[in-house]
Amino acid sequence: MTPLAPATPLDAIDLLTRAELHISVCLLAPGFGVGSTDLATSLSDSFPWVTTT
Repeated sequence: MTPLAPATPLDAIDLLTRAELHISVCLLAPGFGVGSTDLATSLSDSFPWVTTT
């Protein structure tokens, strides 16, 4: 069974790399010290099947 919240960043990456899982994720860029467009670009470059809005 997949946990509701990943315990570590590596767990989050593992969930994002599973093509059979469709999950909604909300990231607030200011908490990471990264601009929202930079974060969206990084996610879409690393995980082409992830949609950012």
